[in-house]
Amino acid sequence: MLSQLDKNEFNQSSFDKLGNGEVEKIQLNSIKDINKFESNSVKILYTLPIKTFTLIADNEDNIFIAKVVKFEDTKISQDSNIFNAISNEASAENRNGILKSYDYLLNNKYKVIVNEKTLDRVKNYFR
Repeated sequence: MLSQLDKNEFNQSSFDKLGNGEVEKIQLNSIKDINKFESNSVKILYTLPIKTFTLIADNEDNIFIAKVVKFEDTKISQDSNIFNAISNEASAENRNGILKSYDYLLNNKYKVIVNEKTLDRVKNYFR
């Protein structure tokens, strides 16, 4: 069976035969929905095209064969709270990535010594 998956020979009849009629349908609400499967498995499912099979795991290391049945595209208005939250999160991630890259560059180029007392004062100022 595993070799069938590797060679893309695993099909719907193989899936039905293996499931013995006990196939469970699960809907994932987002790529962060890790209620049933572990996070890397959910990420894999979100990268696959419709009608494909793959092996995934849950948080207890149980292995499942999964098939992507359908994908629902949700339209989000630009003035909605969801859009603003996603936009803010993406902006923060971009800023953090840029700052980490710049910090890495500076730390490799210059020897930096941090004055801990001054750093604590600055932290306390913004609390």
